[in-house]
Amino acid sequence: MAGLVFALLVAAGGALVAQNLLMTQITQASPTILITLVVNSAVGLTHNCGGKYLRRDRGCR
Repeated sequence: MAGLVFALLVAAGGALVAQNLLMTQITQASPTILITLVVNSAVGLTHNCGGKYLRRDRGCR
């Protein structure tokens, strides 16, 4: 059980590193930080609504 918890923590840390690298690249390529924040929000909304759609909730509420 402890090994599973550790593996999940390592995976979560890796996901945060990947997100930070991606956001850094978007920030460097865009003229303002606002574009980076909008892209980050759009990805989050797409992830949330997509998950609800796949679970047959049919949309984001």
